[in-house]
Amino acid sequence: MTEDPAQTVFEPTGELFKDYCAYCEIEDRDERDDVLDSITLCDVKESPRNAQTPHNVHTKLFLRGLESPLHKRDMSALSNAIPHCRNLYCAKFFGCSLSAESWKILVAAVHRSASLITVAVDFNGSPLGKDSTIGPRGPKPVYLSKTASQRSITQPPANAKKPAEEKHEEPEAELVKVPDGWHALLLTNLQEISLRGNQINDKQVKLIAGLLETSKELLSLNLWGNCVRDEGAGYLAAALRCNHHLTALNLGNNRITDDGLLTLSEAFKQADLNPTDLKEVRDKVLTYFPGMSAETPVYPTYAEALAGSGEVKEVKKPPPKGKGKEQGAGGALPTSPWDKNCVKISNEMVRTPGNTVLWSLNIGNNRDITTKGVRTVISMMEPVRPPVSTTPEDSVLERKKSAVSTEDPPLIPPPAVQGIALNRFIIANSNLPKDLCAALDEVLAKHQAPQVPSGDGEVGAT
Repeated sequence: MTEDPAQTVFEPTGELFKDYCAYCEIEDRDERDDVLDSITLCDVKESPRNAQTPHNVHTKLFLRGLESPLHKRDMSALSNAIPHCRNLYCAKFFGCSLSAESWKILVAAVHRSASLITVAVDFNGSPLGKDSTIGPRGPKPVYLSKTASQRSITQPPANAKKPAEEKHEEPEAELVKVPDGWHALLLTNLQEISLRGNQINDKQVKLIAGLLETSKELLSLNLWGNCVRDEGAGYLAAALRCNHHLTALNLGNNRITDDGLLTLSEAFKQADLNPTDLKEVRDKVLTYFPGMSAETPVYPTYAEALAGSGEVKEVKKPPPKGKGKEQGAGGALPTSPWDKNCVKISNEMVRTPGNTVLWSLNIGNNRDITTKGVRTVISMMEPVRPPVSTTPEDSVLERKKSAVSTEDPPLIPPPAVQGIALNRFIIANSNLPKDLCAALDEVLAKHQAPQVPSGDGEVGAT
């Protein structure tokens, strides 16, 4: 197993510039002037956003306009130095032509860093490919420590794990091989990731979406200017139903049509799921809410939820032919963050909430999105609620009556968009009128304003 030279040769200073030079000397390589020029210091007063960090001076790493591609040989010293720089919060690589191998060791360095929040690898120039600096034996795999508290850059172990020599020795951390592809960066603890203009297609988006479903750190994902089509939009929409942390997603300037727009919009809409799909989605949601029970609770019926009685009542039903006596279970209404918004629609169907955390969605400059598609989304996004009586007293009586009535149960409305945080939904392109985009903004504003139910089922802002 190859060790970081800092553990045996020298003590890193924590200054990226100096440590990069030191690692170059250890690896017997010349420093690249264009890499040195990309490392600068800045005062946090220049950016109020950075004032919340503990350091008064930040290190900036912004590589662009490089004289030659950034291969593994060139990335090695830099990736060794990055984790030791505690005031490095943002690293940007613009048009650096990273190879597949230099990308992997960058991912490993980011994973090991305790300070990096934002990483942008934009307009790489070509898909991640072979590295011309790799010898005939080929590259060695790069591994990550699966335990977040033990993040480190490691090489594959030469032998099997050895038994602990000491009685209280810590067990070795489980290692995960850095995969090929852009999705590897989602294995880190970054809050902002930008992968603009990298020719990312639907196949690669499927891998990104798979990790996004249970990503507990990522707040912003920028996939602007790639090759995402409707299929990729579907993968991301499915991830948004499970993800309860991401607040911004940028899919501008891709190849999404009306179908992809509608699929993404439906991620904010309630969905009726059968028991199998419900368990699959709920197991992923558990990632975000450690306090939730792993056991699926008994959800209230629509009538019980409408009555707001605070408990799920026992419902006795005649047994089907050939079966014994069957009876529903009673108990308190679920109170966990996701379960409390679920409603039992039938014996085989539960209505689950859509995405309620994403704040910004950019699908602008997708030129195949039409006026018809946008109008459909506007209609879908209109906030609606079941009709109630005009007076509060009648409303309460009506709801309690409907909750206990078995002869005339309340009419269950179709799934709707409720409780969303979406405040910025960009769909503008050269083919769409500006007033249509403004109409969508007005609909979203209704979800943010205080609302009161009206007699016809529509919800109006106060």
